[in-house]
Amino acid sequence: MAPQGLQYADADTDASSRASPEDQLRPPRARSPSLSTIAGSMRQKLKALRKKIVQGQTLVPAAEPDGSGNDRSQYLLSSTGLVEPDVMALRFPLLSSRHQGSWDESRIIFNRNRNFLTSSRDKMVSPDRLCTNFQHAIMPRKWPDEELELQREVIKKYEAGVRLWTKEELLAMEDMATGLGGKVCTPLYAGQGEYTVEKEKGYLYKVDFHGYKALAFPLSSRANGTPYSSMTLSKKPAYTHIPTDLDEQEDVFHRWWTIWDTSSIGRHFHACMMRLPFPPYINKIVCIGLGNFVAASADADANANLPTPLQHAILRHAAVLTVADALDRRFGREIRVLAQDPEYTPDCAAVLARRGFAIVGRHGAAGLAEIDDKTFVFAPSPGFCVKEVVADIATPAGMFWGMITTPEEERDRERGKTNGPGVDFGAGVMGYWNPDNTDPDTPRVRLLGNQYGMHPFPYTNLFGDVAIYSLRG
Repeated sequence: MAPQGLQYADADTDASSRASPEDQLRPPRARSPSLSTIAGSMRQKLKALRKKIVQGQTLVPAAEPDGSGNDRSQYLLSSTGLVEPDVMALRFPLLSSRHQGSWDESRIIFNRNRNFLTSSRDKMVSPDRLCTNFQHAIMPRKWPDEELELQREVIKKYEAGVRLWTKEELLAMEDMATGLGGKVCTPLYAGQGEYTVEKEKGYLYKVDFHGYKALAFPLSSRANGTPYSSMTLSKKPAYTHIPTDLDEQEDVFHRWWTIWDTSSIGRHFHACMMRLPFPPYINKIVCIGLGNFVAASADADANANLPTPLQHAILRHAAVLTVADALDRRFGREIRVLAQDPEYTPDCAAVLARRGFAIVGRHGAAGLAEIDDKTFVFAPSPGFCVKEVVADIATPAGMFWGMITTPEEERDRERGKTNGPGVDFGAGVMGYWNPDNTDPDTPRVRLLGNQYGMHPFPYTNLFGDVAIYSLRG
């Protein structure tokens, strides 16, 4: 049976759905259409839309019947878990965006077992349940005067050019997180005194980052009295390390690397890296937050079936090897590959070391300090404000990360699109919850982006809404 694959999709605006001025001036019909007529018309429109989606493929597809008499193109990342077996998520291009070929957040779910399309906005939850699922409440927060004053100080210092991070501070924080117990003291970005925490013995710690938006416009989940510091510490998982068969784990990695390398998405990514205008002096790749792909010893059986998050983590690391291979072929330079993720298990780090990765920043900060002007940054879905940190410390030669948007595009996305569920407030009032962007675009990030050529990469649920950036000149 052919495996299910990831689809790229396109859609044209249905011209028949736009009424002309003459049509708007015509008097209404004396008789309204029946419900059966309306239902029949909707079925025809949905069928036409579905046909347009199928015809909008841009890469070389492998056709597979869908059971309704039509052929639907599918991309062979079959067993990679990039899509659920009975549901396909289709992404549509931003027709009005200045980024041609980029992909927006609107989502339509097609259930293969039925003959209709349904919007993901049909999924509704109550506000109480939503507050339980998310870490913060929906309603805006009324901040006390002292908190508002600190937030104003953050804005003032940021606009004056005071950096939130330096390489020296990143390395110092990594060292403090590495120690086994003791007190950690770091300067505050706003306010008097220092950020101080007493580490408990027997626990491992990682560095958490708080960027400009998190400090100047904090979420309602932020507790009163939390220090306005760009870096803090939190406990990280501790694994009881029971060594597994590293040869077997390396074979698993190689198998998934082969799936990536022979897939249409992998080939397209390799073609992009071979043709885009990168500076020839790149000598290292720093990849941030790509995820752990070897289950902890307590969940060792999970490696037999390799759940989707582990699959995605392997595929992201395989994509890093594609970057290294392309840069080596083009410029003939030895490319070092550095990887940082505090979630790496010991076995995962060992497998990566066998594949040529150097593990840095085991507590989440030192790897960022490795980024310089000869670095290609690979951070498509880091889970924290990587773009903000990089904008403060370096001007890399190239990046593969979330697409940098203008303030207008950011507002349009927040107003008109949603990744989250619908929220039913009762009395027929509906709202849609937008999950927070963990790697936001700030003024400094946009200034950094202005120095690069931006090359959008088609949306996938492996990387998200990303682009490849190459330094101009």
